[in-house]
Amino acid sequence: MKYLIKFSLIVLCYLFTMTNAFSQFNFKVSTGGKLNGGGFGFKKNNLNIMINLQHINLSTYYLETGEEYNWDAGTFLDYKYEYDVSLGLFLPTLSIKYHVFNKNKISAYFMLGYMKPMVMSKLEINTGDAEQDAQMIEEFKKYRKSFSLWSGEIGFGTEYFFDENFSIAGEFGLRSFTVRYKQEDEVTNWDPNTGEESASTRTTFIKSNLTPTYTKFSLNFYF
Repeated sequence: MKYLIKFSLIVLCYLFTMTNAFSQFNFKVSTGGKLNGGGFGFKKNNLNIMINLQHINLSTYYLETGEEYNWDAGTFLDYKYEYDVSLGLFLPTLSIKYHVFNKNKISAYFMLGYMKPMVMSKLEINTGDAEQDAQMIEEFKKYRKSFSLWSGEIGFGTEYFFDENFSIAGEFGLRSFTVRYKQEDEVTNWDPNTGEESASTRTTFIKSNLTPTYTKFSLNFYF
């Protein structure tokens, strides 16, 4: 589905740019598809190309203080564990609508979309052990970079035009989410036959796919 969507978007973009006809800019706000979002686009004849934007951010702050026994000092000492985590998910989506049927104020269309989520993250740790804190942060960055995400969607909708500048649309379709995880680690193996150790590379690969249906409603403004 991933390569079909990419190919279809390329073909439709080419047809869109080669068409000389009446054109409009448009703006929309939508809800129900995934997160509430908005988008900007350009409509020419029956083709409508849009860039849609959604964003979500999660931040967590954890602080623990108290006393614990310190074996080096041989007594109880104050301790402080502090964690500050921030995760942001930016969801730009390129979508193309093609209106296949127009009658009076109603227009039916097919839609193709491709989304490449971008993850932004920050981790700050303060446990009193600078070396351990730095190692945990590096492990966090390595773990985050091992993930890749993408999403594609195909849908059908109907748009009702109150006038040439405003419409409301309902859409139903199928969306595919794919998450991949790949990580390589250097490991040491012990050979019981020779009693010696040897280094090798261990590769871990996980792929997960979720394909739900969706419904979405949007308000569309044309200029």
